Amino acid sequence: MPTPPLAFLETNQERPDILRLPLAEAQTNGGYDALLVAEVLGMSVQEMADYLGRDQAGLRRKPANVSLQKDLGELAVLADLVLLSGTREYLRVWMRTPNPAMGYRTPLARLMTETDTAAVSMTEQIVSVLSGQGQ
Repeated sequence: MPTPPLAFLETNQERPDILRLPLAEAQTNGGYDALLVAEVLGMSVQEMADYLGRDQAGLRRKPANVSLQKDLGELAVLADLVLLSGTREYLRVWMRTPNPAMGYRTPLARLMTETDTAAVSMTEQIVSVLSGQGQ
């Protein structure tokens, strides 16, 4: 069975050498910065706080908190895959456009309602389509 594309986020393994660092511009010395990831995705600070289950003030105080890194890493990988197809503006439009493959929900709505699984699931779907294995 092949290793899932985000397996390195689930364990404390190093990122595979063949992968470039997703959304390097959203990183600080402490890891992914939630405010920068939100900006790239076109999410408000409140939407990001809701997604992460945090309050806005805490997110602003410690946007690169270690406890947020797994979730932010999943979002960064998803965003990076979508950016392969277009620009940041494309990513922001994609996040808020109803998608037939998601039952005509928007990717943002799916992220907000399936907070534990949506980013990984959408990433796996995109990888599957890009590799010609699925739809």
